[in-house]
Amino acid sequence: GEVALAFQPIHPGSCVRIEDRAAFSQLQDFAFGCWLYPTLVGETAQTIASRWVGGEGWKLELDAEGFLQCVVASSGRSFSARADKPVLAREWVFVTASVSLSTGRIALHQSSLVRSGGRDRSGGAEAEIGAAIAWPEEAPLLLAAEATGAPLPASPTTRHFNGKIDRPR
Repeated sequence: GEVALAFQPIHPGSCVRIEDRAAFSQLQDFAFGCWLYPTLVGETAQTIASRWVGGEGWKLELDAEGFLQCVVASSGRSFSARADKPVLAREWVFVTASVSLSTGRIALHQSSLVRSGGRDRSGGAEAEIGAAIAWPEEAPLLLAAEATGAPLPASPTTRHFNGKIDRPR
């Protein structure tokens, strides 16, 4: 007999999604850290953690060259801190980022688990937030991706992280 069919879009990539909470848009100072094991470095930008939609919010990412970067943006202005060394593929590294709107600073740090044989990529960076930041009102907190803000059936996420994220905090 006949079987009814329905359009079922499939979106590649996996991530953790925590729906928006009132507290997220009220944060003034916060930090995020995790162990990272990137498997694809330096080919495309990949988001580690974000509360980002429509070019506004914050995100911790590996840029297209494999450097850890924290970006904060609001009202068309963007500020970022970028580590001084790229991470290595298939090497564990502990990464942290902190954003302080009360002091106007972004800081990030990376610490290699294995530091022998020239594999040490430990380092960090700081940057100033040079304008007032207003966090987006309707943005989920995502691990391993960033929100597109697009309605279904379009993909709700993009820039997925390739690798492992362990013990986020």
